[in-house]
Amino acid sequence: MPHCSYCGCELPALTEICHKCFDARYADIDRPKSFLEIMTNPKGLTAEEMRKVREAPLPLRRKILIFLSAFALFFLFLLVRSRFSYYPLTPKTCALLSFPSALIVVYVESRSLR
Repeated sequence: MPHCSYCGCELPALTEICHKCFDARYADIDRPKSFLEIMTNPKGLTAEEMRKVREAPLPLRRKILIFLSAFALFFLFLLVRSRFSYYPLTPKTCALLSFPSALIVVYVESRSLR
């Protein structure tokens, strides 16, 4: 027997959602949404779905992408900044300063509520 993907009740046919959940989920389609609602929940997820998304860990690919992006941004920022400062930094020093900064960014991003 198939089960409803929202409440878990048994369904008689090959459907994925029961009528009660369907009515509850799509009741406010015609209701205009405020700018704040659109910005905080652009996909229109329910509270249960938002909780599942917040509790799910970041995939490894995303962590690697965040690390590489943060490392590149910190490295380029320090390298450009050192060109115009009185005490220039070597590229090796810029890399050594960028590495822990990028690790901190990955840690904060994985611990933050998405």
